[in-house]
Amino acid sequence: MGTNQEELIVDFLDNQYNVVMSIKNFTAFTIERDFFTPADAFTLVLADDRVYQLNNAIHQGMLVRFTVQQPNGKQSIAMYGYIFKFKLGYDSTGGTQLHIEGQDLLGFMGKGYPFPNLGHTTQTNFHFAQTDTLITAFGTICDAFTGVAQLPNKIIIGVEDGADLTFATGFATGIRTRGKTGRNLARSFQTQLGHLTTPNKGETYLSYLIRLAKHVGCNVKMSPGTNDTIMVSPPTYDRSHTTPFRINHSTYGGVLSFLSSPQDINNVLSGEITIDMSDQPSSLIVEMATQGNNAYYRNTKKCIVVNELTGYKHEKTTYTQKLSVDNMLDNISLAIKDLTTGKVGQGYLQLPPNQDLFNSLPYFALDINTEVSLPKYFIDQNAHNDAELKFGTAMAMAEAQDKFIVMNYTVDGLSQNGAVWYPNMMCRVYDNITHGIYFIPNSRLKGHFDVNNVSEVATAIDSDFWISKVQWSGDREHYQTHLTLSLPYTHIFDITNK
Repeated sequence: MGTNQEELIVDFLDNQYNVVMSIKNFTAFTIERDFFTPADAFTLVLADDRVYQLNNAIHQGMLVRFTVQQPNGKQSIAMYGYIFKFKLGYDSTGGTQLHIEGQDLLGFMGKGYPFPNLGHTTQTNFHFAQTDTLITAFGTICDAFTGVAQLPNKIIIGVEDGADLTFATGFATGIRTRGKTGRNLARSFQTQLGHLTTPNKGETYLSYLIRLAKHVGCNVKMSPGTNDTIMVSPPTYDRSHTTPFRINHSTYGGVLSFLSSPQDINNVLSGEITIDMSDQPSSLIVEMATQGNNAYYRNTKKCIVVNELTGYKHEKTTYTQKLSVDNMLDNISLAIKDLTTGKVGQGYLQLPPNQDLFNSLPYFALDINTEVSLPKYFIDQNAHNDAELKFGTAMAMAEAQDKFIVMNYTVDGLSQNGAVWYPNMMCRVYDNITHGIYFIPNSRLKGHFDVNNVSEVATAIDSDFWISKVQWSGDREHYQTHLTLSLPYTHIFDITNK
């Protein structure tokens, strides 16, 4: 049983989803979920009598279901996974252990390689047609894998938006993040994307899915609690609903409890906040290498974007400034003006700032802002026209910004407020690790401090962050969740077919 009296139930299933054996008293387990890593993974350790019970029943590719049961009896299926590795071990004390490792359906798809005809026996070398849609492409790839792997159920594909757009438009899809706006990017393709219409040699089913998904700014993940539904979507950053998750950390606990407010009730076992500017470009300049009309040649078209996290001056009194060229760092502002007016070259496109991301910055990150300018320049080999160049530039900047602030927390249990911890969810964080206080000594009471004379020297973190990774771990007595959080609103792309 976990700290919150949850119970993790592990069911071993046959090919028709019938339960072969259920186990609750395992020795140890881990489940890892990372939004940017398609396949979720698990490890399960069993000892002694459980080893011998499973020894004759377990087999490679066997399906395992993990279910979290709340104290009120409510159950939530946390994950389905396939066993790909197991090993037996023992030591001189006589104990025997069985280690089981596996991944979910996407991990299974990452181990299979499609035939050149993608399962279509009438074609030796398969290509999607210009009229085929994004949802058709995903469905065809998954159907081919279902037949090869002999899965009992058809794989369901969920595409957040643009499912009916075609290869001929380059999947000029309108993927929008709920409650947020993007960089006002518009992708409009007039040429067929021949390089996407067929699997590459030596490419797995999963790799082909990822290649198509990345082209529209999406990631591929299993829908939580399912074994047959694949979601193709960007990070949601959903602010239209109040998050059930809260991280609370206060250094005011114990003897300083007289300073505590309701949010100061600690639920954190350990925490670490990393601010890393080592890989943060103050601006990106990206050059288009090719054209998309089957005439591949060097092109001088370039796109420039300024990093909202490190490329702007900050008005530390308000933190609500409107981003513009006027409050960029001086040398960046001068470069933007020269480049976009044609003084030092033609063909520079500029992306508008991501105001939502800037507004989400915690105060402490702004307080240590550096005015060092570190521009980065590279060539985007996948950019075939202006729209793709802009999109690729925005994606590259988002991937860099994901590394700026990383928050790691460990909490008790596998859920909070009845909701199981998952990636791609928002979490409210209150953490006063950045909130320093000091006391003025009471001159009348030597060695004591006056609790009515307190000076605050910094501001606590109190805002929403995005859960990018979740790791569960535990044993028979105790469950824990390790969370990795980052800034929200980095991967926001407003892509249309206009």
